Amino acid sequence: NGAIIFPTWLGGWIIQWGSTPEIPNATTATFNYTVPFPTAAICPGAFRRGQGNNSATVSTTLSQISIGNRPHYTPDTSGTANPYYFFCFGY
Repeated sequence: NGAIIFPTWLGGWIIQWGSTPEIPNATTATFNYTVPFPTAAICPGAFRRGQGNNSATVSTTLSQISIGNRPHYTPDTSGTANPYYFFCFGY
């Protein structure tokens, strides 16, 4: 996990990224950012790190990202636990 923090004369943008352990099927897990965003966290995203038949739902605060490991359809009893990569931009 990591972050790039640009100086204020370059807009003060922050780019953060990381990876998660496996998130069980049909559950949501929350992870702390390396550095909290001081003003806004925008454009969070996540994608699966391997094989699986689930996709991610994502929400964010200034200090955390929440990733939901969701089946493609409901009810899906064949969903799998999946690890994810995540990213977020902010300032």
